Amino acid sequence: MSNTELRDQAVGLLQEAIEVLAGIPDTAPVEPPTGIYHGAYIDGTTMAQYYGDAYAYTVPEDPDGRVQAQFEADAGKSISISHWGTGNANVPIWDSNAEEMLRGFEEARSRGCYPLLDTSTASVYLGDIVDGTYDQQIMDWFTTIAGFGKPWIIRLNTEMNGGWYGYGANDTQGPRQIENFKASWIRIWELANETGANENATWHWAPNSLPPWDPTYFEGSYQDYYPGDQYVDLTGFVCYQQGKETSEGDWSYLSGPSYQACLDVADKPMLISEWSSFFEFVNPPADPSRGTAASKGEWLQGALEHVRDMQPAIMGMVLFNTGYETGKGEHNEIETSQGAMDGYRAGISDPIYLGKHTLTDTGKVPTLR
Repeated sequence: MSNTELRDQAVGLLQEAIEVLAGIPDTAPVEPPTGIYHGAYIDGTTMAQYYGDAYAYTVPEDPDGRVQAQFEADAGKSISISHWGTGNANVPIWDSNAEEMLRGFEEARSRGCYPLLDTSTASVYLGDIVDGTYDQQIMDWFTTIAGFGKPWIIRLNTEMNGGWYGYGANDTQGPRQIENFKASWIRIWELANETGANENATWHWAPNSLPPWDPTYFEGSYQDYYPGDQYVDLTGFVCYQQGKETSEGDWSYLSGPSYQACLDVADKPMLISEWSSFFEFVNPPADPSRGTAASKGEWLQGALEHVRDMQPAIMGMVLFNTGYETGKGEHNEIETSQGAMDGYRAGISDPIYLGKHTLTDTGKVPTLR
């Protein structure tokens, strides 16, 4: 065989090897970054009030991504967690459209975000879930969701310690609400586990924050409602500033008891999956020991700085960017004023807050910090 023939044969073998290697996926795990996830629930109805009807789509359902892009421009940083819900609070998780949720997952992922799905058991009696009445429907729903095959976060029955949701501490659920809450959470988790969904589902347990002026306000403590370490990946809480003219207090004051209560319950990373200031207040707290922020912008910036410096267990801050009307006229969105946007931008601009980055394809949403 001539040298030319040998060379041609070698080149051919090399080309074949390159083609074979090109067809092998890169399965090396992505190393998670360090920092704090920046996320948001971005409401279309709210954004339309500021930018017109073309923005009347709740992310990730906005067709061309313009609503998410507008919020990210307002915030001065992209998001890495996209939060939305299964729909009407009166519809239990198993009656929501799982295929539609999957499409949302894929859309969020295509925009560089881990999906955070807010869902609930609505007003269904929790004892019936514990007794297995809805087992098949729950398994069918999670079987479909398991097809996603990538990390996502499920926030189930949030603010369960309050009485305002159907699954909460109210007459619908009766005196066994706390016991049934834990048992129903465990049953749903176990059914999801049977379908394989828990390979990627990151379970987020999020009670309402404890009022610092009365931490025992709710009948059940965080410990009472905690299902157990096996069934929870992320703890956390929902926390708002609700003073209309005068601030109730800075984030450090309002979140303090809840942060400590979560630490006492479990050695788990925390996600703050809903937070903001309801109003554009104009006065700092009447009691200076509660804080000094005299505007919504100052409050937002101070919250992000306090989490960065003083609450290391928190691995994600997910703003609730919506004019969520509950009769109080609240507007949580940062677009309420230039000052609110400026304050939020100043806080979230710190490099510790992570926008878009390389997402992992396997397992659960990575723990940061």
